[in-house]
Amino acid sequence: MSKTIMTTHWAHITQWHAEVVIEEWIRLGLRHLCIAPGSRSSPLVLAAQSVLAEQAAPALQLHVHFDERGLGFYALGLAKAYKAPVAVLTTSGSAVANLVPAAVEAWQTREPVLWVSADRPTELHHCGANQTLAQAPLLGPWVVAQHLQQAAEPSTHWPQVLQQLDDLWTALSEGPAHLNIAFREPLYPTQGAIEGSGFTPPPNMNEWLHDDQPYHALTTQARPDPSHPDHATPTAAEWQVFCQGQGVIIAGALQPHEARQLQRFQAMLGWPLLTEIQSQCHGHPDTWPADRSLRDANIRSALNSADRILWLGDHLTSKPLMQWLASRTETDKQVECWQVCSRPGRRDAGFPVKRAFTADVAEWLNTRPHPVEAKAWNLPPLPELTIPASTTANSTSIREVAFFHLLGHWLPDQALLFLGNSLPIRLMDSLGHARSVAEVFTNRGVSGIDGILATACGVAAARQQPLTLVLGDQSLLHDLNSMALAGSLTQPFVVIVINNGGGNIFDIMPIDSAEVKSRYFMAAHENDFAHAAAQFGWQYQAPQDLASGQAAYQTALTQPGPTLLEVKTTRGQAVSDWRACFSHTDTPSQSTT
Repeated sequence: MSKTIMTTHWAHITQWHAEVVIEEWIRLGLRHLCIAPGSRSSPLVLAAQSVLAEQAAPALQLHVHFDERGLGFYALGLAKAYKAPVAVLTTSGSAVANLVPAAVEAWQTREPVLWVSADRPTELHHCGANQTLAQAPLLGPWVVAQHLQQAAEPSTHWPQVLQQLDDLWTALSEGPAHLNIAFREPLYPTQGAIEGSGFTPPPNMNEWLHDDQPYHALTTQARPDPSHPDHATPTAAEWQVFCQGQGVIIAGALQPHEARQLQRFQAMLGWPLLTEIQSQCHGHPDTWPADRSLRDANIRSALNSADRILWLGDHLTSKPLMQWLASRTETDKQVECWQVCSRPGRRDAGFPVKRAFTADVAEWLNTRPHPVEAKAWNLPPLPELTIPASTTANSTSIREVAFFHLLGHWLPDQALLFLGNSLPIRLMDSLGHARSVAEVFTNRGVSGIDGILATACGVAAARQQPLTLVLGDQSLLHDLNSMALAGSLTQPFVVIVINNGGGNIFDIMPIDSAEVKSRYFMAAHENDFAHAAAQFGWQYQAPQDLASGQAAYQTALTQPGPTLLEVKTTRGQAVSDWRACFSHTDTPSQSTT
């Protein structure tokens, strides 16, 4: 129990409001509060700081960063890694708008991030007051729940304030939530008294004040039920009928424990298992890498005979896989596609899914009875991947297809891997594997290239394990401020930036004019990142060939703190080399996207 909360004489009611919020969050289980400095949010910051000052082992850890945009993604990374709620606090005004990129990503992947925006009181809205705007609409579309708390007054009904906090906490089990909380000046205890000075907590707060439980645990009203409608269990008969078809399993984005159970389940069912880089089992024995498999005419033909598809997990990476999934259910109405995912909501853009179950994949699979008449079958062997000799022969440069083909072999056992969007994740999915890593992290909710570094910093801070991040040059340019977030990391944090002088994924576009493509789509540049690494105190190397690249990477894995490895490649080579890897197949070249 905070000694501040037990005080019976309050400097003013604003500080009481802030202390109630912080105390209830701690009781509910909040352990990480990310703070962007600002004035209007200072009551909550001071209340949180007082908790740290009072406790020998503080229950709440504070993270501070000067950039709200990077801070939002950093909190997203903490939430991904901890798999527990994380709160982000900003001041009022444009600070809140800077949270939107991270908010839409958290919304799509349903991460438990609590966005907390301080606000001006009602009387300062719609009158031209500084740093004041309607903040609720900025985040409202991207959260599962939102509460707007008015500035505290002597007549404030405090149990309602607590109930709102509890309701938002409950909602976090479904995805991100938003608390917009107004504070009236004075914002600091030293500024003197206002009306309500000497405020005594009302009698209806006595039980809460003298206990250490959240408000909902002290009342007779039921806590809102966060569970989904019961779509998590098909009947035994439905399951047996489904298993009688010729089926294939697709592994989307999974948690490691889900992937382990899936591999045991696949061995029992006997259906081919198509994996992708987010599945946590990409490249494991008895699996078929989906992107490569679907580029092979023989395997694709065999897959077209499947009339049952069991999609386990979240979003998919491979466009050929998504296209095949949509085409199978579109051309053959008898194909039955089920999906099981721990997060609610649709993620099948071509509408192939006929039944969707919201459940932990491991638990769902563990409760499936052994099928009586499952049709075990296999796919043709996967041909060895052929990396064109032209991409590896030149010892004075690095070409991306060879790098991503080899990276899976370089990764240390049980390390963490974070893959940036655009070309890096596509090339790793298509050409590489992640057999040795403990977990693969991505931002594939809306698949933006911004905030990748900040999110990876959050994951690394939470896990305290060596982490490798691979991203493109445009992603790093978007997120240079976030290099400051890695300053406190003590474990090896290796960032490999593929610098091909712009957004080379746009080479896929069928635009004839190289000048138009380079200027208006690739945003071609000649930047390097040596000075950025120096500014933020990072170790830095720029290997010139694959051998020195592997050596530099192995060295970086032994060094504490952040290291930037800048892999410079030639603009315009990556996509053509990628297509050359599959030139022997009958799959149309445009499928490389």
